[in-house]
Amino acid sequence: MITFKSRNVEGEVKDWKFDCAEDLIDEWNGECDLPSNDDTVWAIDIDGKRVLDSDEQLERMGTDEVWFEDLLTYLGVDIW
Repeated sequence: MITFKSRNVEGEVKDWKFDCAEDLIDEWNGECDLPSNDDTVWAIDIDGKRVLDSDEQLERMGTDEVWFEDLLTYLGVDIW
């Protein structure tokens, strides 16, 4: 299972939940009712394990935010 939160440019926050990476990829390749590539994402859990949630993690990564395209890339989705 994959869950995460996103914030769009209007400041709207939305919770997302997918049974597996393939479901997210199918949505990406289909109707694509997903965040924009540059929407901020956080509270990312994959298979019950928190992958990203803290400012300390972001600092170690050398950034102050993670975008949806970063999550897609992490999951192996060819976004270009």
